[in-house]
Amino acid sequence: MEQNKGEKHHVNNIILLGLVSCFADISAEMVYPILPLYLTAVLGATPAVVGVIEGIAESLSSLLKVFSGYLSDKYKRKKPLAFIRYATGVLYKLSLLFAGSWLGILIARIVDRFGKGIRTAPRDVMVAESAENGHLGKSFGIHKALDMLGSAVGILLSFLILKFMGDNIHSYKIVFIVSLIPIIIALSFFPMIKERRDARTNDPKEKFWKNKGRLGGQLKLYLVIVTLFTLGNSSNSAQILWELIR
Repeated sequence: MEQNKGEKHHVNNIILLGLVSCFADISAEMVYPILPLYLTAVLGATPAVVGVIEGIAESLSSLLKVFSGYLSDKYKRKKPLAFIRYATGVLYKLSLLFAGSWLGILIARIVDRFGKGIRTAPRDVMVAESAENGHLGKSFGIHKALDMLGSAVGILLSFLILKFMGDNIHSYKIVFIVSLIPIIIALSFFPMIKERRDARTNDPKEKFWKNKGRLGGQLKLYLVIVTLFTLGNSSNSAQILWELIR
């Protein structure tokens, strides 16, 4: 009986975390694809400005992922960190709604990427902790499926609103307002999520560079390749603008 309760707890947590990501992605993807259009067509920003905004925002997100993982390990509190991230989604949409220039959009994107940077690691840890023995891949698969479903729904909703209301500033504002609804729904799932809290330990910490020589040759090669591809990667915003001006 207790084993069944434990399995139910694991399944519920995976589904709840997946639903959080699903509704959060509906909110995010309603806004993200149209943001470069809003910047250039409504606010009069140049493609170079769009590139600067995305470069700053994505760099911040990547750097913060390292620190969020460290904080969640140190303080053993993953759920509050993840909640703060998703809560910044509300502030992000409100910032977009009241931004009157590309500088306001930059501040909004920094808020959004700050949130994404601090939630990715703790959320993934909670998914891993909620997975049953031998079902780690299945758990992440369910979570990713719900996450991608949210992305598809968000893009579709944004497309439909702009299609039927026209390409004007009021339509964009409507999208920003409507995108607040799914992120608020995502936050409502958090009280039902069960977090496993491990006792804090005071194990001696080792500097990561002291053990770099113990990394395998294949792992080193993989890291070099990933680094090169990351340096050459272009943002989705740049690709969207390129498709429009071709």
